[in-house]
Amino acid sequence: MSSPIIKEKLGVVVAKWVNCKAPGIDGVVLKFYKKLLDVVGHDYWLMVSTTIRQGKFPIGFTQGLITLLSKGGEKEDLNN
Repeated sequence: MSSPIIKEKLGVVVAKWVNCKAPGIDGVVLKFYKKLLDVVGHDYWLMVSTTIRQGKFPIGFTQGLITLLSKGGEKEDLNN
């Protein structure tokens, strides 16, 4: 069993993350969490703690959204 995530240690861990341009699994770049941890830190901690306690990711982490963009012409035509 994993030990609980200590809320006060979250900032220490986040500060050690290496910035990158690609979004993480939640669609947010790491720089966002580093810059706004004082605003979103409690909610992020709750999400991580709940995920570990329940042993599964929140439903939003296991789903994706695909948007199809029309190139023009009839939208019903699969060749567009």
